[in-house]
Amino acid sequence: MAVTPETAAATAGDAATPTVSLHAIASVRTEHAMLLPVTVRGHCLVALLDPGSTTNFINADLMPHLSITTDPCPSLRVLVANGDHVLCQGVARNVALTIDKEAFVIGGYVISLGEFDLILGIEFLRTLGPIL
Repeated sequence: MAVTPETAAATAGDAATPTVSLHAIASVRTEHAMLLPVTVRGHCLVALLDPGSTTNFINADLMPHLSITTDPCPSLRVLVANGDHVLCQGVARNVALTIDKEAFVIGGYVISLGEFDLILGIEFLRTLGPIL
């Protein structure tokens, strides 16, 4: 199932700016955090499943290791839930990832994420079925 960053604004209601939750950007692990083991290009990573984020995000520190190409997104800033903005370092498209034995293709904004490798937000969750 393909997911692109462009659909984030359309699927997130009136949010035109990609938004990441404060817990995700601050690498706060609560006891209820949903962490998933995922594989991207043969690398075992940990993704935070975060319904507080409008779209998907990829940790900028991983990009050289994953050899994923990105499109520039000059001047795009990601809104953090506390009102701060984080500079987006690029947009990754058509990133193949595997969760258990299920294959997905996602897009995501490249930002510094601290200890999380990926954040899978509402954009990803909507590909799984209705959100009630």
